[in-house]
Amino acid sequence: MRVLPVVVITPILVGGMYAGLGLNLDDFLTYSYLRHQGLFYIVSALAFCFHWGIPFAVWGFWLEKGRKHFYLAYLVSAFGGYLVFVHNPRLLLIVYPAVLPLVVRGVEVCAHRIAERWHRKTECVTTILVIGYMLTSNVLTLLYLFITRVLQCRSVENLKYFLDKAG
Repeated sequence: MRVLPVVVITPILVGGMYAGLGLNLDDFLTYSYLRHQGLFYIVSALAFCFHWGIPFAVWGFWLEKGRKHFYLAYLVSAFGGYLVFVHNPRLLLIVYPAVLPLVVRGVEVCAHRIAERWHRKTECVTTILVIGYMLTSNVLTLLYLFITRVLQCRSVENLKYFLDKAG
């Protein structure tokens, strides 16, 4: 129940910002038209933002004892605000402050288990996992920029058109 005020206050604050900038419901609906037509946009945004860190984040959340309520409140309020008001999948980054510590927690535990199983130093395994995560993030960023800037595909519809035109 403590999350409810945050979830209620977030749309009020964002709605107030829209009104303060002279934007109305028609502007909101126009700007959000293509971005939230389906689950694809949210899933692709999650994949581009967190990729193979998602299982680590879930594992990290599962392992958290004392701060589960904090993470849950943050994620519910952030996703609530994101799903209602944010019109660009890249802006899912607003959940980074809650998700990245959970990814780190999951990576730590995974690295420790791998190190024990393969008789390696935990620090080496952690370093390899972090480098892999960072490389994946950078490659996906380049891919995203190539798709959206060079190919000019900014929606599923644009991508379908491009593929039909190319093939």
